[in-house]
Amino acid sequence: MAGRVYSNKEMKKYLLHIAVTLWLLISLLYTSGILQSIDNKIFDYSFLYRPSIPISQDIVTIDIDDPAIESIGRWPWNWSIHSLMFEHLHKHNVGYLFVIDMDFSEIPQITITTEEESLIKQKNILSEIIQQRNPYNLIKQLERMNDYVYFSSITRLKSGTLTKAEDLPGDTQKDTAPVFLMSESIIEPHREIQQNIAGVGTNAITFDSDGVVRRYPLFVNYKGEILPSIVIKAVSAIKEVDKIDLSKETIKLYSKNKIISIPVNKHGEVTINWTGKYSGSFVHIPFNLLSSFIIVDHLKDSLKGVNLAQLNNPMAILDYLVKISNSKGILNKEQATAKATIVFLAFLMDYYFANTGHKPEEILQSLGLDVNNKDFLHMARQIFINNLAVKQYLFDGKILEFDELIKKNQITLSSEEQGIVKDSYNQMVYYINHSKKIEDLRPLYFEQTKILKIDGKEFRINPTFLHGKVVFYGLTATGLTSQNPSPFMERHPMLDLVPQVVNTIITGSFIREIPSYLMYSIFAIYILVILFVAFRYKPIIGLAITLLIASLHCLITWTLFSKQGIVITVSTPLVSLFLPYSMAVFLRYFDEYRERMKVKKIFSTMVSPEVLKIMVQRKDSLSLAGEIKDATVFSSDVSGFTTISEGVTAQELARILNVYLSSMSNIIMSFDGYVDKYEGDAIKAVFGAPLEDSNHHYKACYSALLQQEELKIIQKMILIKYGVNITARMGINSGLVYAGNMGSKKRIQYTVMGETVRIAEELEPANKLFDTWISAGQETVLKAGQYIKSRYLGEVSISDSHKIKAYEVIGWNKDKYINHWAQRPIPELLLESFTKISPERIIASINYYSKINYKESGLLQYIISFYETLRDDALTMLKIDAMISYSEIDRQIENLKKSYQIKETEETTFTDQITHWKNQIKALNKAILEEVTHKQQKEQLFIQIDNLSKSIERFSKRLKIDSSDDDNIKELVDYLRLLIDGKIEKEDEKLLIDKFSSLEVKIQSKAQDLVKEIRNRSLQYHQLTAQLCG
Repeated sequence: MAGRVYSNKEMKKYLLHIAVTLWLLISLLYTSGILQSIDNKIFDYSFLYRPSIPISQDIVTIDIDDPAIESIGRWPWNWSIHSLMFEHLHKHNVGYLFVIDMDFSEIPQITITTEEESLIKQKNILSEIIQQRNPYNLIKQLERMNDYVYFSSITRLKSGTLTKAEDLPGDTQKDTAPVFLMSESIIEPHREIQQNIAGVGTNAITFDSDGVVRRYPLFVNYKGEILPSIVIKAVSAIKEVDKIDLSKETIKLYSKNKIISIPVNKHGEVTINWTGKYSGSFVHIPFNLLSSFIIVDHLKDSLKGVNLAQLNNPMAILDYLVKISNSKGILNKEQATAKATIVFLAFLMDYYFANTGHKPEEILQSLGLDVNNKDFLHMARQIFINNLAVKQYLFDGKILEFDELIKKNQITLSSEEQGIVKDSYNQMVYYINHSKKIEDLRPLYFEQTKILKIDGKEFRINPTFLHGKVVFYGLTATGLTSQNPSPFMERHPMLDLVPQVVNTIITGSFIREIPSYLMYSIFAIYILVILFVAFRYKPIIGLAITLLIASLHCLITWTLFSKQGIVITVSTPLVSLFLPYSMAVFLRYFDEYRERMKVKKIFSTMVSPEVLKIMVQRKDSLSLAGEIKDATVFSSDVSGFTTISEGVTAQELARILNVYLSSMSNIIMSFDGYVDKYEGDAIKAVFGAPLEDSNHHYKACYSALLQQEELKIIQKMILIKYGVNITARMGINSGLVYAGNMGSKKRIQYTVMGETVRIAEELEPANKLFDTWISAGQETVLKAGQYIKSRYLGEVSISDSHKIKAYEVIGWNKDKYINHWAQRPIPELLLESFTKISPERIIASINYYSKINYKESGLLQYIISFYETLRDDALTMLKIDAMISYSEIDRQIENLKKSYQIKETEETTFTDQITHWKNQIKALNKAILEEVTHKQQKEQLFIQIDNLSKSIERFSKRLKIDSSDDDNIKELVDYLRLLIDGKIEKEDEKLLIDKFSSLEVKIQSKAQDLVKEIRNRSLQYHQLTAQLCG
């Protein structure tokens, strides 16, 4: 069902109220953040599928990872270890060094292992070890790096505490500054470190409600002081920022040539534009990968000024180098000894190459080394070639390209050798180009470049790689650093946090959330559009448009995020689309439901369930406001109703009418008729309205014929029960009627009016003139055509000047009747007569169906057999009812006699019992008139006496029933005579009532079997019914 489509006026009314309510509700939903978790998930998934963003190639990290901890020793390390790394970075001209979240707050004590104590006793090297591990070595090293080294403080935020920005030295403040997060504690580097570095910045980690790190606080408040983060320090150094401006929406960094505007939230947090997983973002260099480069550099530095020609025992140099290598503490003993040996051999080779003209093989032979050993040969050849280049450089100040040098000196190298030798050559060239003295580089051996594989990519790492890089140095070892959820990883090492934020800022890859006022505007627009569409068009169209707008919103959201970094929330806008749509559809269908209920209320008892269902389904095409329709009007009236009403009590009359009216109305509605109204015993109905029906002419006739058949059973029922006879005359007329709802606001009814109605009402009493039961107008007979059988009666005067032709409807065309019901189930309303059976209906049905001459019908035989099986129970119930009624009359009379002291009279025959009751009633009437003075009491007593009189009269009439043609009725009448004659022994009334109830339940349960059988044999039923008026 499409639902109701609203007019412009109705839409304005609904839009005004609903739109405001929904906007307030959705705005509250957005402000409260109830759906934030959904948006967070969508935000995270957007990272996974968006195009890659710019990644600064200058940013690298040096990771103190699990292998580093395993090889060097438990954390915390001696400061001398960090000093070695810092010295190495300094030598190779890193751009900036940022030390992240390591505790340098206290100067550590020098510790010596058990193995070292034994070595000290043997070689007396305590002073050397103390010198190597002196923590002040780090401070001295930082003195040489103080303009580009920054440390982060270990910052812990205080939950739920905010403060406004205060004075920040050198910065311009505004009243609209952010409300910064407060720090609970800060662990800063030792004072002597702070004095020898460029600066210290905070490094706080904030989490969203789901525990994911998506934002970073650029400033925090600690004890009333606004402290910049290490990110601000890093960006300020890299971009040479000299001024900072704070506001609630933007933090501006002013450099000489550019203004960097960082979008922040009200707490000064920037949204992190994560570049990917840890392994797929920046170059992350393991600490151990650089260890061998550090040791080789230190060993080469240790050989400065050593002249091999002046040494009596060159092997003493090896011992010296081994001792130095081991004392550094960054390689194990085996590795340290191996590196010392390599540098020693390089030292010897370099000396001979620089001072002789020998070839590599000759040098190896003179040193007693295996010329077939690839490692020795590769080392010799790289030193040899490097010395050739140096000689050329010293001669003409030019450094030849590697390939040119090889070609010039006619040197042949294998592909493997060429890669190794060329790598060493390029390192040497780098150092020469960066003003390194040749003698400072000797021996001209350089540690082979390491291949670092990260996320499917290969990076060639040697000390020259670090030149100009922005280095972030920190922990990634398990248990020593934070690993928190990010959009890409469940456990993302937080060493990556600061580089990610720095990359976001220096590449300008900001993520911006659109302002709240724009979101509120989007909500309003979506709500208004969807409400308009949902109320104006069919729900399926509204749904399609809603889905289209939702898809466009998601597409625009994705496009803006992936291309511009602009974030528009998804969940709440979708709610602002689908909630108005759902509410509009609900209201439309609620109104539709009310309209249906209105139709049902008007027509539920006036038309069949099948017709009512169609009317509800076609409600939009059903006009109740008033229209001219072609219809057939039916009017019926019980003949002799006044006589009937005088012989029964009010309750009995009501029961008689209910039996009659219910049965007749069910038949009318089964033929798609509409029961317009009841006027006492009269029925007014119409066919073809309110639902249009081109077959209304013959349906009205079929209905009247079947009513007359049903009336034959009802006549017997009422005769058996009350001793009175009932008949009904019917009038039918077709034509134009005025149909629609009539009445007041509080009470309204669908009805029909007009000349056609008046004629139908005149045709009903006209049956008396022709001694008929069904009379119809000419229009009805002509339009019904072959569907019915009729005969012309004559003209009927409607008024002084108006006469109409009247016809008697005497039957239907059997084939047409059967075709009418073809492929259709038996209406439930027709089955009611078989469902709600009473004892008098059983007796009447036996009488009726036994007279039908259609013996070949198996269904007819089944129905007769069914009722016959219930015959005895039905007669028993009727006898019980008679005995209870007899006892009730007797009891009431006796009670009244006692009240008014009336003496017994002497009647002896069975007819005298009725007379006896009547005489007592007369005596009671007289006593009441004489003795009762209270008016209301007197009226109630007269009503009681009247009801008793009618009950006695009912007995009298039932005794006079002609039972000559029905043995069952004869048996009942005989029983009544014996009962009145006092020849039947009275039974306990309570037992009688229980027995009656038990039989009633039995009969009703059996009735379901009959209904089921008839329903399953619907064609046979219609064929049987066709015989009745065929």
